[in-house]
Amino acid sequence: MKPNGRIVIADTMFKDEEHKLLALSKHHDLEDEYQPLLRNFPAMFESECLDIVMQRIGELIWVVVAKKGK
Repeated sequence: MKPNGRIVIADTMFKDEEHKLLALSKHHDLEDEYQPLLRNFPAMFESECLDIVMQRIGELIWVVVAKKGK
């Protein structure tokens, strides 16, 4: 990653398994896609010494931003 670079991911994501099951019961078109659980992101990026911020911007849409810690 370049200095001051960032990784930004915006996609359908779920808070936990319960949230995923509820959402899939209402949105059948999502059943054939992979959607991650939010809990997977902190360990993935923190193991690379990146700080992350997760923000919900819709019913199922989240933005995850990872950048080098100070």
